Amino acid sequence: MYFLVTTHKYPQFYVDNLDGPIEVETIGYVFRKEEKEPRGKGVVETSFPMIRDEMQAISELYNHGVTGFKTKKDAKKKAAELGLSTWKYLELG
Repeated sequence: MYFLVTTHKYPQFYVDNLDGPIEVETIGYVFRKEEKEPRGKGVVETSFPMIRDEMQAISELYNHGVTGFKTKKDAKKKAAELGLSTWKYLELG
């Protein structure tokens, strides 16, 4: 699922019926995350924050009225409808 977000370090999320993006403070971010991979465990470290729990984030986004899109094409279409000039995709789930 794809969401439209700002390009800030901690992204804000675009909502259909508001003039600007919103910050969802209940989403947890981390800079180090253990990932289970098909062949074992790996550790991902980054200077850009990652979402700690994607399913919890999706739930919180829906609670705040943030719409997710099945495809990038659908998200891009909505960005055009909203008249966004600067944005990016965030894939969750």
